[in-house]
Amino acid sequence: EIRIKPGQFPLESSRIQKQITGSQLRLVYPDPQFEADGSTLSPDSKLPLADFPHGWGGNMEALRVDVKIPSEHWLNGKEYAAEYQIYHLHHKRKKAPVISIMVDLHPSDKLNEHFQLALNEWQKLWEKDYLECELRKRKERRVTAGLFEAVKGWVDGSRDIPVQEQEYSTWLDEPPSEDAKFRRNLRAARKAQEESGDFWDPYKKDEIMRSIHFFGYAGSLTEPPCTEFLEWRILDTPMLISRQQLFQMKTLLFRHRSVETGCRISSNHYMGSVARRPLQPLNRRKVYRCTCRDFLADQMRDEILALEGTTADNATYTPKCNRREFRQSEATKPWLSGA
Repeated sequence: EIRIKPGQFPLESSRIQKQITGSQLRLVYPDPQFEADGSTLSPDSKLPLADFPHGWGGNMEALRVDVKIPSEHWLNGKEYAAEYQIYHLHHKRKKAPVISIMVDLHPSDKLNEHFQLALNEWQKLWEKDYLECELRKRKERRVTAGLFEAVKGWVDGSRDIPVQEQEYSTWLDEPPSEDAKFRRNLRAARKAQEESGDFWDPYKKDEIMRSIHFFGYAGSLTEPPCTEFLEWRILDTPMLISRQQLFQMKTLLFRHRSVETGCRISSNHYMGSVARRPLQPLNRRKVYRCTCRDFLADQMRDEILALEGTTADNATYTPKCNRREFRQSEATKPWLSGA
């Protein structure tokens, strides 16, 4: 079982960078040793951790969370609406284990409340960048209007007015009251990025990680330089979101503009889908699957061993499910039929 610890970082904290890149929504956690400003992490600023089985040597901090539309991996021939990926790094092995979770629509269109907290943070960034671009457009319009008036005055000799954007407006600008409202909204959007709140768990059982079992293989980054140093762990059960949340994700990613991109659309999507790396052949890679026939959840294991009067440290075997229990487990995962 991949053992996880949620950490103690508020999602709203400025120490967690929120990014909307050309191909994903991203959360970047601070360096394990330092705060974003370079100071040493305080003892209570604990990063989310994951302990991977088979000799990885203890907990590894979460480096970042990526959300991509649609999924980069397919399960049993099915492409999913999105994919949620948590990256970690083992410095000595120079390997990066990644927990990957498919994202599917909830059959009852139920909102994923925990994931919505992350969407809210990306929404704040999207709105701030949008308003910053609107401010830039207003300044450009006013400078252009001022330049026109200055040239006109110089040509007819009536006046010589220096170009100062705040003294000019155009018919495209709102009345002063609306302009003041716009600037209040911009200040609020900038401030919203600095507020802090409760801790947020990127692994959240039952809402994000709905299974402890997974497919695994050694692979590569799915974006340039496509270096092969990743160990993929793809959970066999998708997280579920509502249709409205999927629409919000697409809006955030496909319609994002920022001053850094010249206020152009920053996404490299094509026809509603991110320009992603195509599915790759296995190239003789070994893909394995861990099920209840390999291990049980820690709690279930401990309960079974307790009935026998022993513990995991003293047991001479590892409890596993039998054939009937395995079939029952598979029956709850119809999306893996035939996998």
